[in-house]
Amino acid sequence: RAADGPQNCLDFESRNGFSGLRSRTPAGMHMREIIPVGCFVGGLLMGLSLAPSHPPPQPSLRATEVASRPARAAEVQQSVAAAAGAAADPDTEAPLLPIPESAQYVYINIGTSWDPWPGCGAGDKIKAGHAHTGGMQHDPRVFCIYVEPLLRVNNALRDRGVVTNTSLLIHAAVGGFSGVAPFYEYAGKNGVASSLSKTAKQDTSGPFRPEAQGLSITTVITLKHLLAAIPRKFRILQLKTDMQAHDFKALKSAGPELLRVDELWNECADGGYENEENSFEAMEPYLTKLGFQPGKHRSHDCNWRRIDANGKPPERVPGLPYLGLF
Repeated sequence: RAADGPQNCLDFESRNGFSGLRSRTPAGMHMREIIPVGCFVGGLLMGLSLAPSHPPPQPSLRATEVASRPARAAEVQQSVAAAAGAAADPDTEAPLLPIPESAQYVYINIGTSWDPWPGCGAGDKIKAGHAHTGGMQHDPRVFCIYVEPLLRVNNALRDRGVVTNTSLLIHAAVGGFSGVAPFYEYAGKNGVASSLSKTAKQDTSGPFRPEAQGLSITTVITLKHLLAAIPRKFRILQLKTDMQAHDFKALKSAGPELLRVDELWNECADGGYENEENSFEAMEPYLTKLGFQPGKHRSHDCNWRRIDANGKPPERVPGLPYLGLF
């Protein structure tokens, strides 16, 4: 036994501040009842050791540890800040879409429905219809990007051969946020009135009647994310949107990146959907401030073109299709 070790349990108590302690252990024993065992084991161990039972404190190590804390905290804060900065813009390292090197011009159609305009390379596989349906013959200079949230429409476009080697189809919706969301299906099987927004109408007939409604879940991306995935060497001639009252939200989600697009053609009516601002009057202040000039179409569908600081728009490419007049 070491000379300075506890002589008995009372000595142990007095040295370690346990005098008068009567706390109970979970087994119901008093601390006084278990200390002797500890004293015995401790005394035995100390008797086997040549080192002092109470090694001297090492304030230098403690001081070093305390002194290093601010430096380590600063390193952690810098690491967190760097990680937050890297994550703040998810577009910086986003993969680019596989657009052929032969392409020069890009069209984007969001909410394609069954016969998308301009129909890059689809020819007569797209049904003739209103002015918004396409059917372009193959032109290696031109590439189409289609975005459509309804799965059955995606499947039909692929089955009919509308998606060609000069086009790409994305199964998603575009909105003011990224994530997943309910997609409210209206107008029965063809789903042409479907939207990220609920309808405010109470129809007994027509596209909003109860038996013509459905619901699915869709992935939602922002227009900024879509534009970021298009290599900047390609000129985006026109963006067409038909989004059932969600057009303005989609356009705003791009921010200044929208200026990559020469011309816009978008639905500009609220269509009876809840809590939507989708009129020409709602869009005009925002888009003109951003750098777009309105065209002649200002009801139901609206058109716009980008202008520079001198008010000059980009020239249209001869021989290629455009929607809207100025």
